[in-house]
Amino acid sequence: MWYLVGILIGLEDSEDWWEELLLQNPQFLKRIEKARSSLREEKGISLEEMRKKYEL
Repeated sequence: MWYLVGILIGLEDSEDWWEELLLQNPQFLKRIEKARSSLREEKGISLEEMRKKYEL
C-alpha cells in the first residue's frame, strides 16, 4: 500500500510564488552563478556602479 504525503507552504503574496519558482529553476540558478562569477573575476559591474552610470 502506498500513501501520498505532502507539505503545504503558505506564501504571503504572488512575489513569494515567483521567487520560489525561480529558485527551483536550474537555468535561473546557472545564470545567477555566472553573474556572481563575473563579479568575482571583476568582469561585471556592481549595483552601486550601475546606479551611478544610469543615474538611478
